[in-house]
Amino acid sequence: YAGQNAGDAFRWGRNQMLSYQNALIDADSSGSSADPETESKIADPLIFRRGYQPETKRPNIFNYSRPQTLGEETSANLWAAVAQIGDDIGITRVWAVVMPPDFDLGSPDTPITDLPAFELSDPDGDKVYEGVYDNLAVKGTYTVTLTARNTKNLDSLSRQTTVVKSLSNCISQVSEPQTVTDGTSAVIRATITCGEITRVRAEISAPVSGLTVPDVELKDPEHDGTYEGLITGITENGSYLITIRAENAQGSADFAPAKTSLIRTESAKADEYEMDDTPAEAKRAGDEAQHRTFHDAGDADWIRFGGVAGIVYTIKTNHLGNRCDTAIQIFGRDGKPVSDMKNEAPAGMEWKCPENKPYYVKVSGSDPSVFGGDVMYDFEIYQPSASDTGTVRGVVTDIAGKPIPDVMVFTEAGGSDLSREKGEYEMKNPAGAYTLTAQSDAYETVTMPITLTADGTVTQDIVMMPVEVEKGDVDGDGEVNLKDALMSLNMTAGTKLLQTVFRQADVNGDGHIGTEDALFILRKIAGKR
Repeated sequence: YAGQNAGDAFRWGRNQMLSYQNALIDADSSGSSADPETESKIADPLIFRRGYQPETKRPNIFNYSRPQTLGEETSANLWAAVAQIGDDIGITRVWAVVMPPDFDLGSPDTPITDLPAFELSDPDGDKVYEGVYDNLAVKGTYTVTLTARNTKNLDSLSRQTTVVKSLSNCISQVSEPQTVTDGTSAVIRATITCGEITRVRAEISAPVSGLTVPDVELKDPEHDGTYEGLITGITENGSYLITIRAENAQGSADFAPAKTSLIRTESAKADEYEMDDTPAEAKRAGDEAQHRTFHDAGDADWIRFGGVAGIVYTIKTNHLGNRCDTAIQIFGRDGKPVSDMKNEAPAGMEWKCPENKPYYVKVSGSDPSVFGGDVMYDFEIYQPSASDTGTVRGVVTDIAGKPIPDVMVFTEAGGSDLSREKGEYEMKNPAGAYTLTAQSDAYETVTMPITLTADGTVTQDIVMMPVEVEKGDVDGDGEVNLKDALMSLNMTAGTKLLQTVFRQADVNGDGHIGTEDALFILRKIAGKR
């Protein structure tokens, strides 16, 4: 960018981005950018240039002065490196045309042919032409256009750079960036150190196209150099850029502006699915889109669903708020991630399920520090469905009629559900004849035939037999050990567990895993039972 090397161009571009955006660069072609700062330094020697055809007879300015900012100086050094293919062709002239900051481009009284120009020369023959512009009389930005001409009287493509003569810095301090929650106005302040200033105003750039926030006149009622004003019309959520400008009695704005910002947001309210910040608290995925928010710093939402082997699921976040950028991960019941992607488009993720079992989706904000009522999204998970579908529903219980939650009920056609606290399940499935399967680690798998008709509903209750396990083997892994004791104590404390609990490992027959079970397990480990 503007003659910079690749590293500088990346850092410049990154600084133009909003705080919640994340710029990445892969300078070493590793396929990743773990540390953008280190990667950008690797890119410092690289310069990208305009494609150059070897057969051309035109000169090429392949490098030139970068934009520069001066103080009280009245002159600036500029240079241009020129290449020319062909031993019989030389460079006859390199020159610069300067557009001063006070030049009125649209006035018939100031034709562009009147712009000042100066010549650049190459006294040491290194093909780098240098020159001095010595009329920096007015403060502001000077646009410099560089051009080269060869002995064939052909001109190069022109290059542009800038020289900024610093403006007087009369605005010494402005309000810190602020956040407005639910409101539509904010107070802005600026401290002025130059006595010649008679007017201070703030220009506001809104985050939404078409929204106009009126300029604000800042006043100094105490005559102590502190100007303040009230910004109104802050009606849309997002980041507002505020530019403060000062003028003197002659109406001159020849003073350096100052910038600050504010963010408008709405009160952070937990969505209806909270608490769902851990896998153990994960809420069931529904048939309809779920409207969710990141209501607190670091908020993450967990959703569980029953995955059927071979089925391709679409998992996406849609209708994102202006400040919301999501990251999606899929975890197995063992707590290990099985897929990871950053969701940057409504298309979301397509994921092929490897085996029949429950899975957990974690949706988090790409920037954990960004949260609020407007940091919202819709979550959806679905699979391609046939046009003719039916519904199967029922209740899953044990042989005593006690409801069993978290049982995965599914068919080979892809319909699936996880039973709720009272054992209910309900799912849509393509019409036809299928095998209905109920699966849980703590119970014997149950299969039965079902036939569904288009738009029809079948009620099919399911009774499951517990898997035989040793007393005290709470996790059903075939061993009684310290892990079983810890699980028992966690259940006594009311902690929700992600892994399956085999309640038939209950040692006293009361139907609960608790303190007595933990003591039994510890004694057994110690060899006293």
